[in-house]
Amino acid sequence: MAKNISPLSASVIEGISKILDELTGSEITHELAKVHLVDVCGPKTTKWIRLHNAFVTYQNDQHKCDAILQFCINYFNPARFVNKDVKLFESQRVAFNRVAAFDGWEIADTGKLRHHAKKVETIDEAERRANTLKSELEKRGTHQQVFRYCTPEIVAKDYFHLVEEAIKGLFERIREISCCYNDDGASLIEYVMAEKSPRILINNFETKSEKSEHKGFSSLLKSIYSMFRNPESHTPREKWEVSYIDTLDILGLVSLCHRKLDKAYRVQ
Repeated sequence: MAKNISPLSASVIEGISKILDELTGSEITHELAKVHLVDVCGPKTTKWIRLHNAFVTYQNDQHKCDAILQFCINYFNPARFVNKDVKLFESQRVAFNRVAAFDGWEIADTGKLRHHAKKVETIDEAERRANTLKSELEKRGTHQQVFRYCTPEIVAKDYFHLVEEAIKGLFERIREISCCYNDDGASLIEYVMAEKSPRILINNFETKSEKSEHKGFSSLLKSIYSMFRNPESHTPREKWEVSYIDTLDILGLVSLCHRKLDKAYRVQ
């Protein structure tokens, strides 16, 4: 790593210290020693304060932050997370990037450190740089029910399970509205939205147009389940890839369905 790197701001040092305190006390001792940072507080001190004071002492003495950044690179080595919680890597990376962006730094999904010439200046900018998926979903006005069921997968950018959880959440909401908990998929929709005796309605179900909308919505729900939920249930992840663009489009459909369900009511 280059030696003449501008120091980190005090707020960034504090922020990343709090994020990196997922390390155990003994791991902190080991990791600080690897990059020749002095543990000025010792193991009896709160973990994030140990890190913070070690980082600040080094930067005040050396007027640079190369050892601090190397500590971060070592921490975000993907191999460290394989036998722990794989989602922790992504959630920690996003949290780190949200803070470090104010000094122009970010950790890539490969665990490597990158620097942006342009530093962010606002919280919104930091959020967009840290997690483009969440930012794009919010920009599109995605229904809050999607976030209710899928926030961990959104943070982790786990597209495969994100689509799965979004559709599971959609059908769970239909069960909640209809109070019919024994079915799923097409059989659930055929039962609760049957044209002759529907259990839930999204309109007055009186005019030809309203009945047509009801029928179309029923078909859309069954199609979504058949096209996106069934393949995920029966196909290995590596054989059923879900891209970033596909994820946005699928969640757009799910969001549309939730907006329709906002007007839904159970037929007594």
